[in-house]
Amino acid sequence: MNGIVARAGRNIEVNDRVHVYRNLTKDTLSIKKDGLVCGYSSMIALHNVSFKVGKAGHKKTNEQGQRNVHAFVVGDIISAAHINNVEKAYNSLERQGYKRVYYNPYRVDQFVLYDGFEPLLESSEAIVIMDRVYIRR
Repeated sequence: MNGIVARAGRNIEVNDRVHVYRNLTKDTLSIKKDGLVCGYSSMIALHNVSFKVGKAGHKKTNEQGQRNVHAFVVGDIISAAHINNVEKAYNSLERQGYKRVYYNPYRVDQFVLYDGFEPLLESSEAIVIMDRVYIRR
């Protein structure tokens, strides 16, 4: 799929169910399918989305003060792209009426809307760009 750097021998197709998370080590988004990291991208659009936070990982992060992979945006992949200017992409989505989603393990225990901290469990679609997630509401 265009916009995804695939790992050797692994591929991702449109409508595949994936788990997306911010990879702090590689400074990109990691895409997991069937429990394996299959590729990387800087922008991923998903539909039939749920927001998942592993409770044990969240607790460990807070107890140890060290981040670990425990929060995912899960959905069926629509598209992916490499974004050079993420600030421009953020601004464009906000002008189009997309709402920012927020998760910080030191401040909240689940994904919430950035404005108002309303808890989120699912959305019809989401766009993940590096360290931000946007939904249309």
